[in-house]
Amino acid sequence: MNSFYSITFRKSSFFTCTAQYPTRECETKSPSQGSKSRADSPPRHVARLLAVSLFDWDVILKMFKSPSFCGVNLSRKPTTTVTQSSTYTGTIFHNASLATDGTNKTTERFCSHTDVNHTKAWFQVDLGGKYSIKSVKIFYRREGDRESDWKQYRFRQFYLEVSQAPANTTAQRIRCYKDNTNASALPKNIIDIPCVQTARYVIVETTYEATEDDEYNVYGAILEICEIEVYGKWLPDSNLVL
Repeated sequence: MNSFYSITFRKSSFFTCTAQYPTRECETKSPSQGSKSRADSPPRHVARLLAVSLFDWDVILKMFKSPSFCGVNLSRKPTTTVTQSSTYTGTIFHNASLATDGTNKTTERFCSHTDVNHTKAWFQVDLGGKYSIKSVKIFYRREGDRESDWKQYRFRQFYLEVSQAPANTTAQRIRCYKDNTNASALPKNIIDIPCVQTARYVIVETTYEATEDDEYNVYGAILEICEIEVYGKWLPDSNLVL
């Protein structure tokens, strides 16, 4: 379950800046009992509203370094930017920002969409700096459960990678996940992927061409990401950008 925590900075009584970020709950094991217990992120003893000086970074960093802090959704951070390899401009302009607007509905009008007739399609989240990433959750287009409803055919064989360089370069990446679904099956359209890495860029990419598109005379690799959530935290030795 996602919730929100506010962090308020006060340099003086005349200046106040408040930032809200979605957080996620995680499960931790109790060392004494060996059972699972739910931990809020940040920890429960941290007040929902922190009033600190702009120079009291150590207070914030201690909170984010806590083992029970599972991370905020970095995709919604104001300084995060998203881009995609191309943009489909049918009846709706399916730009990349639709995948980080906080709406996880999976029908077409809520989704980003790369253009047709390309051999490769990618979607990139630029966090603006190095972050400690924990996991990535993707909501892919799916219209419904009826046989005639549009399904996540184009999501087969996608891969999730992280890097210190953008998707349009040949820089080395670290792969966190590769889908191996073949043409006779469907991958999950909502998938939560562990990706414990330090990186700036999170990249979803595919070269898969769905045979179901043939009847529509549509060809090429296509991505239709409705929402992407990158969970992680700020690195202690990095510049804290909120």
